[in-house]
Amino acid sequence: MSNEEKLLCRNCNTELERRMIGLNTFYCCRECLSMVSVREIVQLKLGMMRTIDAMEASS
Repeated sequence: MSNEEKLLCRNCNTELERRMIGLNTFYCCRECLSMVSVREIVQLKLGMMRTIDAMEASS
C-alpha cells in the first residue's frame, strides 16, 4: 500500500480524485471540473525544489 498525499484543487480547494484516461493519469476536481496531469504536478514540484535550492545556495 502506497501513501499518497492528498492533492487539492487550485481553483476551489477541493480534494482531487485520481482518474486514468488511457495510459495517462489525471487528477480531477468534482466541484469545478478542472483537471491536472501528473506530469504537470511533477514539473511544479521540481520547479519548487529548484527554487528552494537556489535560495539556500544564495544565503
